Amino acid sequence: MVKTKKLSATQERVMKWINGGWTIWCTRGAVVECNGKRICNLDTVMVLERLRLIKKDGSRAWVKA
Repeated sequence: MVKTKKLSATQERVMKWINGGWTIWCTRGAVVECNGKRICNLDTVMVLERLRLIKKDGSRAWVKA
């Protein structure tokens, strides 16, 4: 039996942007933005990266894995 993790509402919102082809950026401190809008914090991105749903694309940017 495979155990799956349900994404939070914030994680789903981030994945919606990334699945749409957008790149998300950590602009200052722990703020993560996409298309000029704050969408989450760095902790949310780290969880998605650990789940291998997104990957780093540069020093402070992420894209779909």
